[in-house]
Amino acid sequence: MISAGKISVLIGRKKRLPKMLINIKRNGYGSRIASWRMLDLTVPLMRDKTLASQAIFRGANSAIVEDMAETVVLGCTGLIRQAIETQKKLNIPILDPVLCRIKVTEMRAILQRSHNISYSKIGGYKVPPQKSLRNYLKIFTLNP
Repeated sequence: MISAGKISVLIGRKKRLPKMLINIKRNGYGSRIASWRMLDLTVPLMRDKTLASQAIFRGANSAIVEDMAETVVLGCTGLIRQAIETQKKLNIPILDPVLCRIKVTEMRAILQRSHNISYSKIGGYKVPPQKSLRNYLKIFTLNP
């Protein structure tokens, strides 16, 4: 919704890429990805705000120049609250996944309260029969 063009995703390390590729394709965004850029940062290293900020800037700048990305998504919640500085410098949207998730949740709550609009109750989100739920819950119930 924020970019008509391509999106680049910055991720800490390459080991996270296979799962993210599955999720991005499942959600219909595969054709929108300009690039996946590795920051070579573990979550503990992401806590170093200076190091993380420099890595984000380098990755985002490369995504713009080399991949023609118009928007950059921080692909790890370990990078929370680190988008603003780079966004100001590069003048493109740098999306923080935590902030985006919070705002989507707020929007869904507002739609539910004000217009009674919620997720579909058929198909993939249909509530399973009570018997199935009871059997499923038995698996997680500890009986000594």
